[in-house]
Amino acid sequence: MMLLMHLCGVYLDLFISALSNQYYVLPAAGHTQGLYTYLGMPINWQGYMYVSGLCLAGVSILGCFENRFTAVFFIAFSIQIITPICAIIGPVGYIAFACATSYFDQALNNIFVNVIAFYGPI
Repeated sequence: MMLLMHLCGVYLDLFISALSNQYYVLPAAGHTQGLYTYLGMPINWQGYMYVSGLCLAGVSILGCFENRFTAVFFIAFSIQIITPICAIIGPVGYIAFACATSYFDQALNNIFVNVIAFYGPI
């Protein structure tokens, strides 16, 4: 179960950082650059794979907590889960703030997209 959680996290990290670099220009759509774009994969498929990767990572984390044998590693799992959540709360908060107030700052947008892409080395 831990291996599955690790593989889902690795896939999500690689997808965000190398396979499909997604640049969002709010309030418009986005632009992707990466291996999938270079190979000619449509953007809507990349978006589907991104959402699926997020769901797989979330389900694998829940599955890992369902496993009763991992109670000893609860602190390590908590750290592994809190780090990506903290890296995602900032960008999601900015998107909500930008949509609510109609204030779009490209510098903050770029910073938060990079935070999501580079949370792995943190």
